[in-house]
Amino acid sequence: MTTEFRDLQELYEKKRKNEQAVSEELLQTKYKRSYDQLCGNVKQKQCELRAAYMERMRVITGLMSESVYQDFGQEAAWGWLMDQVEDIYQKYPDPLTKKLLIGIQSAIEEMGKGD
Repeated sequence: MTTEFRDLQELYEKKRKNEQAVSEELLQTKYKRSYDQLCGNVKQKQCELRAAYMERMRVITGLMSESVYQDFGQEAAWGWLMDQVEDIYQKYPDPLTKKLLIGIQSAIEEMGKGD
């Protein structure tokens, strides 16, 4: 997903540079074909990245949903959580997923301590 994010940012930059360097009239006439292709590539990459984000959020939401059945006063529950986190990270080894999973672990620990 990191690559997809960078690819999208590069496409945004290319689009922005084109829009700054070439008049809108020329983008819609002389360069219409290549500009439309660039815009299509941006849209495609946006959709791919959005789908990747939503898939990760679905999996992480599932983890949180299942966590309500765990007694985190017991070591087995922490083992279960660590196994789930490891499985998810193995499937989605990217910085966003890593930070979200660390956040979930930290939040569960803090909630267990009370206010």
